[in-house]
Amino acid sequence: MPKKAIKPFITYSDQLNILTQKKQLHISDLSYAEGKLHAIGYYSLIDGYKDIFYNPMTRTYEFPRKTVMIFLN
Repeated sequence: MPKKAIKPFITYSDQLNILTQKKQLHISDLSYAEGKLHAIGYYSLIDGYKDIFYNPMTRTYEFPRKTVMIFLN
């Protein structure tokens, strides 16, 4: 059985950069988002819920703080 490649460590700041630049996610409060990444984790927060943040009209992911607070509080 082939071994899975180990993903490199990425800081929370780098994860936010990926989300805002590569995935074009609009984050209004970076420190709040970083805290949620720390508490929940990247996959659970983004990949687990990414469909609800995707706006097909603009073809971008939108991450409004009020929406996140509804799901995470």
